[in-house]
Amino acid sequence: MQIPITITDKYIHSTAHRMLRQHGDEAEIEAAIYYSEQCNQGNVDSAAVWEQVIKAIRILQTVEPERWGPPVH
Repeated sequence: MQIPITITDKYIHSTAHRMLRQHGDEAEIEAAIYYSEQCNQGNVDSAAVWEQVIKAIRILQTVEPERWGPPVH
């Protein structure tokens, strides 16, 4: 039995920020890879979360494009 977990907007946006800090301009691509992996594994709920993260990344890149440059290694 799985215990339901509520994913908040705060979690989605903090994940999007982390992806942008770690991957810079490649953040959306990296998130899409995670999304694809979850889809391929049949993890519908996890894929839905990554889909929301991708949307949040797009919004952040539009609102603050100068803030997200190359990835930080």
